[in-house]
Amino acid sequence: MGLKIYKVYEVRKVVSFEGIKTIGIGNLSVGGTGKTPLTEYITRSLISSHKVAILSRGYKRKSKGFYLANEAANWEMVGDEPFQLFSELKGKVPVAVSENRKIGIEKVRLQYPEVNTIILDDAFQQWSIKLDLRILLTEYSHLFTDDYVLPMGYLREPRKEAKRADVLIITKCPSRISLLMRKEVVQKVKKYIASDAPIFFCRIQYQTLRSIDGTRSENPIKNIIAFSGIARPNFFFDHLKKQYTLIDCLSFPDHVNYSQNHISKIVTTYYKYAKQYPNLALVTTQKDSVKLHSLAFKKLLLRNISIYYLPIQIDFFEDNKEFLKKVHQSIIFSAK
Repeated sequence: MGLKIYKVYEVRKVVSFEGIKTIGIGNLSVGGTGKTPLTEYITRSLISSHKVAILSRGYKRKSKGFYLANEAANWEMVGDEPFQLFSELKGKVPVAVSENRKIGIEKVRLQYPEVNTIILDDAFQQWSIKLDLRILLTEYSHLFTDDYVLPMGYLREPRKEAKRADVLIITKCPSRISLLMRKEVVQKVKKYIASDAPIFFCRIQYQTLRSIDGTRSENPIKNIIAFSGIARPNFFFDHLKKQYTLIDCLSFPDHVNYSQNHISKIVTTYYKYAKQYPNLALVTTQKDSVKLHSLAFKKLLLRNISIYYLPIQIDFFEDNKEFLKKVHQSIIFSAK
């Protein structure tokens, strides 16, 4: 008697919340596409017309369950990216973390009953909640079409899953991108996405260097040592090379919790060049900057070592109005 093989399908229960619209931002790949600055960009575009909250997983945080960012919290309690959003938005919207997004939404609603729009960071793989707008990000120089599923590549899911996206955004584009360059990208990705899903192109705009206390740099900075704990930091390093004399760069794992060993490596590298290059400064990313208020990093300031971070913003070329129109249309019925 032959062996019968049956296919087993997972039944997924999807829930929605009356009076709440949800926007999910995510990617197919592991890290590095610009979800956090896009979350901030969308939030700022909505806060004048909607009651917005941000909900994230809080990857690699030390707390468990639902946690609401507040003045007493730090990045270890909510995660580096949610705390970055909380710090930049300065309390204008609630920023919460929860491994269980359903419970997270329920608790946000309980504490902030006026909220009618929730932005879920890193939520492309979110199955349990009905998303009113599902935004997929892919990096210009690391398109999901050229990648493979883990462990062969960096994709969490097969390329075909891009069809779930309502919007596809090509992030970290060159500062100048021709129509021909865009057309080539569109040709690559369009066979994987829904026929009615619009494609937008955006770039990262770096701002003026700020010291870790948030003030802008007053003295001209020329010689720098860069360090980062982000996925695929080359984009960050390449920008610094164009603007400053990049003496050395140190790359640590994504979401790194800077230990004394990490800090010692940064200090050792600094003093290796300090005599040769006067007014040498340390520069890191905006995401890493939320970790620089630890006691160990504050000791660097006592050594008179200058530490700066580089703020970033999203810029949608000439398509920004169309993108924001798509966002607003998806949540129009939640406006009060």
